[in-house]
Amino acid sequence: MSAVETAQAAARDRVDLGEIERALERELDGPSTGLLKAAERHLCITHGAKRARPQLTLLLGQVAGAPQDALVDAAVAVELIHSASLLHDDVVDEGELRRGVPTVNARHGNVVAVLAGDHLLSRALVRLARYPQALSTRAAEVVAEMARAAVREVEVRGDASLSAAGWREVAMGKTAALFGLCGFAAGILSGDLARARRFEAASRSLGMAFQMQDDLGDLVDQNQDRYGDIKERNPSLPVLLACEEHPALAGRFGEAWSALPVSAETARQLGEAVLDTRAVDRTLDAVLRDVADARTALAPDAGHPAVDLIWAFAESLLSDPRRVRTP
Repeated sequence: MSAVETAQAAARDRVDLGEIERALERELDGPSTGLLKAAERHLCITHGAKRARPQLTLLLGQVAGAPQDALVDAAVAVELIHSASLLHDDVVDEGELRRGVPTVNARHGNVVAVLAGDHLLSRALVRLARYPQALSTRAAEVVAEMARAAVREVEVRGDASLSAAGWREVAMGKTAALFGLCGFAAGILSGDLARARRFEAASRSLGMAFQMQDDLGDLVDQNQDRYGDIKERNPSLPVLLACEEHPALAGRFGEAWSALPVSAETARQLGEAVLDTRAVDRTLDAVLRDVADARTALAPDAGHPAVDLIWAFAESLLSDPRRVRTP
């Protein structure tokens, strides 16, 4: 178990994820029928879902003193938005496996996957409509930000010359924005707009750190999906930092990414070349900066038991995956 997984397991002792699972079950037993219902349940109710975003929503909600029922609604809505984005991502990436099982698009086709994602998005927004308008508005803005980032990700695919700032722009929309919504929801449901904005800033920083650890995991995880970003021509941060530092390596990536498909052997060679550079250490330095930003934003709430668990999660993101993952 990685340090991140250990921290998430500790957080589960503080929040009742069973309540989230039951609420998701009820939501997915709603108006959907037939193929649409099967597609939605296939992704949302599945083994391997970490529920990191619902956990963060509930923990920050405890800090803010927000009503539990409202927090559960917000946590479910965030998870529905996350699931919708995965459905759409798998269509864009032509993915065949998600969490070790066939993707919805592989099983039911692109049309069903896209429409199921659209339906989940609409249900998430409906679930939030009973709460302050600021929450529904922010959720809609986040969905729009995610869509723009997804298109930008397509535009930069295969571009080993993308700057670190360009990578952050994509990651902020693709990952951090939804983490930010977790914090905003927890704050606004307590009736405190200033706290909502502060929690959103902290959560976005955690989301960026989370994405960087995910990028690192792609290079070191000893599983069948190792080097998936390289095979899919996805310029992750460590790859970009390695290419920035070593122009010859950037040339190798450019050549490999211009000749589709990228073979598993080519991806392995390129991945090992990245690991031979300072890219992992530089990525961890960037993680440290984002975690520090999150700590600053949450400093007024230091000492709360839920904040301590968030700190533990943040600290886990600083772990060097080369040391905690084994073959």
